[in-house]
Amino acid sequence: MAKPKLRSPEKLIKDAWQIYAKNWVFLIKALLISIALVFPLVLGFIPPAATALAAIFAKQKMLLVILAIIFFLAFILLSFIIGSWSQTFLYQAVCQAGQGKQLSIRKMLRLAWQKWFSFLISHLFSGLLIFLGLILLIIPGIILAIWFSLVSYVVVIEKTGPIEALKRSKKLVESHFWAVLGRMALILFLSILATTIFSKFKLVGGIANFLLSPLWLLMNYLIYKDLAKIKPA
Repeated sequence: MAKPKLRSPEKLIKDAWQIYAKNWVFLIKALLISIALVFPLVLGFIPPAATALAAIFAKQKMLLVILAIIFFLAFILLSFIIGSWSQTFLYQAVCQAGQGKQLSIRKMLRLAWQKWFSFLISHLFSGLLIFLGLILLIIPGIILAIWFSLVSYVVVIEKTGPIEALKRSKKLVESHFWAVLGRMALILFLSILATTIFSKFKLVGGIANFLLSPLWLLMNYLIYKDLAKIKPA
């Protein structure tokens, strides 16, 4: 039996495209739903809320200011919750497509809701560590970014807590660091190249760029899948 290994960059692109081509309707639907979850918060609520808060602070009445601060903090908390739920849902869809499964939207929303907290905390911790690493010497930040690059997939598939997800992502990547770095750089390059090309075609290009966005997540998922076979949980 052949020993599991990371697929080559060429095969990574080919396999991700095949999965995308087979599941693109499912993936785009999931992408639209993930946007719809946060859309009311971003466009329907923030502008009037910002106007109301500005008016309250202009009056400088202590009770109103305190209430405004409480409201603002509650809004930030709600944004974190819904945003994390939205992102978890999208990664759930990508993983389902990668596994050859297409669960119902309702079931994926329920599964994502069960994991949003681990998703949020793991990303807050990893983001903070990467930020500190970049501030200190840049290179430690890059190393940490690669170590924690698979946290989303670990949370969604292995159903771990946030700290366990960070440790698991690091364990998966560390012995294949340069191979993962190269593939991540390739994904970044392809996404930037596609964005640059599509930007020349305005609306049509914007739609094409939007439609392709799940492809990059699929490529990352396949890196996780290969490493998970090499180092089973």
